[in-house]
Amino acid sequence: DFARPEEYNELKEVEVAIFNNNAYWVKNNHIYVAKIDQHGDIDIKTTKEIDVFSLNKKELEALIKIVDTLN
Repeated sequence: DFARPEEYNELKEVEVAIFNNNAYWVKNNHIYVAKIDQHGDIDIKTTKEIDVFSLNKKELEALIKIVDTLN
């Protein structure tokens, strides 16, 4: 996962979608989200993996649209 700040450079190697002040990306078949800070940078300390099985239908549909922009 990307929760460790020393791995921030790896994030530069993936495409990121920004939606509602959050950054979304896919790495190794996992979907991650992190907050965007007041400077417009990804706050890597807030990174978490999205559990798609815990999302309701509306959330899942929104996430699919976000992920589709990364392809």
